[in-house]
Amino acid sequence: MKNFLKIGSILCLGAMLSAPAHALVGFGIKGGVNLNNASYSVGGTAVDNSFKSGMGFMGGLGIEAGMGPIGLLVDVLYAQRKYVFGSAFGSSADGYITAPSIYIPVQAKFSLMPMFAFTAGGYYSLAIGKSKTYSAAGNELTSEDGDPDFGAVAGISLNLAMLSIEARYNLGLKNQDTDPDSLKLNSIDLLIGYMF
Repeated sequence: MKNFLKIGSILCLGAMLSAPAHALVGFGIKGGVNLNNASYSVGGTAVDNSFKSGMGFMGGLGIEAGMGPIGLLVDVLYAQRKYVFGSAFGSSADGYITAPSIYIPVQAKFSLMPMFAFTAGGYYSLAIGKSKTYSAAGNELTSEDGDPDFGAVAGISLNLAMLSIEARYNLGLKNQDTDPDSLKLNSIDLLIGYMF
């Protein structure tokens, strides 16, 4: 799946860069916040109170190509994600994890009306730097190499001339833990973009 997303991203980018002149191709900058969560289970049993929403930030570049109501949207964004964990983790409860990454969603874009569009596709998230765990008081507890992630993404966008406002939901499909335990990431991204 990871290789499929990498190859798909490269092919999509190549197709967009070689698009015919009559196709609409736009480039832009984007920035915003992300609200991050995770689903955690031990031996197949979901654990309540394991994670709470944490907020991070993100920003980077977007490329969009399309003809008529259908288009292709590829972003390359730096994402600083934050995951807040709760009482399910015993003595280390009520702390948080920061995980920096390069987030690459590849989505089809379907214009429903002149101003509104629906997007759907997949994403790959490449971990960069260290994933760090902190206590609730902000003391660093651990620092380790982050893990990559991939999954499905869907969203809606409002397009006002050269300005775009987007909301996306990311559903992680990669298990970040060791079987039979399961830790899968999910997030909501809220972005504002300036396309030119």
